[in-house]
Amino acid sequence: MDRLIRFLRRVLYYCAFFAAAVMTLLGISNFQSLHQKTKWPTVEATIVEASSSPSPSNSDKSVLRFRYSYQLKGRTITSSKIFASTFREKVEYSNEVADVVARFRKGTKARAYCNPESAYESYLDISPALIDYVLPCLGAAGLTIFIAHRYAERKKRLA
Repeated sequence: MDRLIRFLRRVLYYCAFFAAAVMTLLGISNFQSLHQKTKWPTVEATIVEASSSPSPSNSDKSVLRFRYSYQLKGRTITSSKIFASTFREKVEYSNEVADVVARFRKGTKARAYCNPESAYESYLDISPALIDYVLPCLGAAGLTIFIAHRYAERKKRLA
């Protein structure tokens, strides 16, 4: 029974290490992606539609109808992508939807960041969200705890 508990503890230990490593790598990858997007050319976009309605299935959520258009290389392109952060792609909670509708009113102008390799990929907001900071920090903290614990175990065994 004691061997089984040690084995399960070790499995849990390595799963936690793996999760911390993945969190750290995802967070760093997302930051690199956001940083690259700051170098994209910008164009003036016009907000074509910005409205919301309550979600029929969930009172905490709203349905966002949002589109903007911009001119690039003589073509008019329409998009609905607002946030570049991987962790903020969906805007569905009522307070988030209300913030977007208030920030980007129909008919107003906004700066769109356009991918130079694909004219159809653009975002209005490339700033990181809170989760973009929290995820890699939690992962790094988990890795630090793992390494410190391994070091302490090793030191205890050698003593």
